[in-house]
Amino acid sequence: MIGSIDIAPGAPQETAGLLRAFSRRSVRRGGFTLIELLVVIAIIAVLTAILLPNLSSARRKARTTTCAANLRSLGTAVLLYMEENGRNLPRYYVNTTAASALGVGRLWWFGFEPNGPGTTANRPLRTELSPLGPYTANLSRSIQCPEFPYNDGAFFPKFDTRAASYGYNLNLGPTAATQSTSINRFTMKAGESPRGPATVMTFADGVHFDVLTKFNEAHYLQYLPGCTQPSGYAHFRHGGRSQLVYLDSHVDGQALYAGSATYREVGGSATGNLASDNGSSFIYGY
Repeated sequence: MIGSIDIAPGAPQETAGLLRAFSRRSVRRGGFTLIELLVVIAIIAVLTAILLPNLSSARRKARTTTCAANLRSLGTAVLLYMEENGRNLPRYYVNTTAASALGVGRLWWFGFEPNGPGTTANRPLRTELSPLGPYTANLSRSIQCPEFPYNDGAFFPKFDTRAASYGYNLNLGPTAATQSTSINRFTMKAGESPRGPATVMTFADGVHFDVLTKFNEAHYLQYLPGCTQPSGYAHFRHGGRSQLVYLDSHVDGQALYAGSATYREVGGSATGNLASDNGSSFIYGY
């Protein structure tokens, strides 16, 4: 057996001495020095400072992409719904009676509220009964924007499940209407201004105000000049932009139009009207 590395048969004396010195030095050190630890910590801190903003930006972009995919799904569902319903758009809501298959309640575009509409928080809602449910694989997920501020202390939960953080263009299914709105109303004809399906939005990132101190999910969007009263407004929550889908199902983002009035901020993001390129309500189909 070899007793030590420096007396191994045939090992040069110089090599053996160097190996012995290195071995003793390694045993003596036994770990990192304080300076080495501080250097490592400093390097980690620098790398963290460099990488964290990029990671945060990547997360924001991922959430924006998810939001766009949800809106595309909703836009496609509306197109399929119209194909099977005489080119008519979904209603914002329809009140049902005991004689209906659903019984008494309110059939919102995002689900059925038994015995609705109520006025309290956490009312029952069956999202699977939405008129758009048959046309999208996961309606409950596709009507939720990952950037909606559900955890904000001012959020008022109308329903016992998350309903719809996207707002439906109220001009497409007005509450006072006695029948559905036809897509033909928004089909461009010769001699008219270009108000085709590609220029009128269907859904958008939104937020709804029923009372001054609280906010709830979007449900609908309405154009109100001056933004002076509680209503459904667009929410520019994606880095100052609102994601929206048009009647032809294409998705786009829009920043708050320069000079436009806002209602108030929610979750650090402005709320207000969407606008066409000239700042008008054209995008709502008016």
